[in-house]
Amino acid sequence: MQRLLKMVEKRPTAYPDVSARFNSRHSIGKLLVIALLELGPRDFETGLHIGLTAFLGNKQADSKFPMIITPTSGKQNGLVQSVANRLVHPNRAGGLRRLLLDVADAGILASHGISEDAIQALRDGDAEGFLALRAEFLRPHFQDFFERHARWDEPDRPSLASLMVADEED
Repeated sequence: MQRLLKMVEKRPTAYPDVSARFNSRHSIGKLLVIALLELGPRDFETGLHIGLTAFLGNKQADSKFPMIITPTSGKQNGLVQSVANRLVHPNRAGGLRRLLLDVADAGILASHGISEDAIQALRDGDAEGFLALRAEFLRPHFQDFFERHARWDEPDRPSLASLMVADEED
C-alpha cells in the first residue's frame, strides 16, 4: 500500500478543469460526471432526483450526458466541448434544451450547476454567456469536490488502533 501511495504522494497543481474537452470514456470525464452527480441533479419536469439507473441502459457513453448547446461549424472548441455544456439528465425526444428553458425552480437549476444568471443568458439567446456562467458556477464546486475526496491533508499511515494486537486474556 505504501508503494501505491508513493506514486501519488504529491498534491497535483491542478485538478480536472471544467473548460477541458469532455469525453465520458476518459478517466477525467468520469471524475467530472461524478462531481456533477454530487450536486444531486433533479429531473426538469418532475423535480425528482435522477439516479444512475437512468443512464445504465444507454450504450453510447457521451449520449448519456447530452449537450445543451449543439456545436456549430465554427464553434467546435472551447466551452461548447466541455462539461459545462453537458447535463446529467435523461435525454428525451421532446427536446432537453426546451425543458431546461422552461425550468423556473432555482433549486432544480442549481442541482445541475446552473445559476439563475446562466439560465437567463440562455433564455436571452447568449449561448456563450450561458456556458461561461455555468463554468464559473461549476469551477469552485469541482475544486472543492476533488480536494475533499482526495483528502491530501489526511495521514496515510495506519491508525494506532489498527496496529494494536488484542490480548488473548481479554
